[in-house]
Amino acid sequence: MNAARKRQNKVRDYADMCALYHEFGIVCHAGYILGFPTDTPQTIAEDVETLKRIGFDQVSFFVLTPLPGSEDHVRQHMAGVPMDGDLNNYDSFQPVIDHPLMSRKQWQEAYNRAWRQFYTARQMAAALRRIPKDHYWGMFRNFLWCRWSAVVEGVHPMMAGFLRHKHYASRQPSAPRMSRMSRMEHILGEIWRLVRYIGLGFREFFLLQQVYFASCSVGLAGDGEDPWEVRFRRWRMEVRRSRWFGRTFGRAAHREWLNAFWKRYARLEWKLLLPHRWVWHLKAFSCATTEVVYAIRFSTVLLVQLLRQS
Repeated sequence: MNAARKRQNKVRDYADMCALYHEFGIVCHAGYILGFPTDTPQTIAEDVETLKRIGFDQVSFFVLTPLPGSEDHVRQHMAGVPMDGDLNNYDSFQPVIDHPLMSRKQWQEAYNRAWRQFYTARQMAAALRRIPKDHYWGMFRNFLWCRWSAVVEGVHPMMAGFLRHKHYASRQPSAPRMSRMSRMEHILGEIWRLVRYIGLGFREFFLLQQVYFASCSVGLAGDGEDPWEVRFRRWRMEVRRSRWFGRTFGRAAHREWLNAFWKRYARLEWKLLLPHRWVWHLKAFSCATTEVVYAIRFSTVLLVQLLRQS
């Protein structure tokens, strides 16, 4: 803050400010710049953890960029610091100058890692539990957007959508004409990118499913309550007799126990072929059933919300 000449901002007050804002139903969103002269990959990771502890619900990360015409740009130019000549790169999402303690590659990796480090399942679930329930799905949609943009697309959420279409003709007019071989390479690359979309889409689906179950375990009051959850609430007395039944169909649903089982199951490897390990296959069948039920429940909730938004 001192380096940015924002001495009026007192970091020691941030946690109390966030707590007070939350009491009045205000969501806290921080913008954080990475790449000040004393920053390193380690200090950046520590700063991200500090942002979590303070209580910010969302954070937008940016790369320190000397915008042409700014004081920083003049200072860097007069000091002879190497800077990119292509002004298209001055978007604050990628390094355009040399850093005294990091290479540009390390700087970019630290920036990309900051997004993944902040928007974890635990952090997103904690934020969704403390915000007003009428803001729940708006925040959930923002988390989906941030995760998809930063983790799948690898770009800032301000620059991304959910499915990027790259036509071979959508190129700069000055670019050379593509040969037939280049077009084939482009088509194969697009097929691979679509396959990657599908694979990462499944991963994000299960991660956000975990966030949903973890954040709605206390129930969404009022109009924000999910019809699917209300339907299973009537089984509450019944599910107490069966832990599996309650975790699968009731309000005790969460993915922590399910993820832990699959990890233990995978560690057994060849031992699963032994006859006395049949009970593990029986447990795997019940957990696979839970996976199907979880997918249906979560998909139904998302579909209901999409219909409401439309």
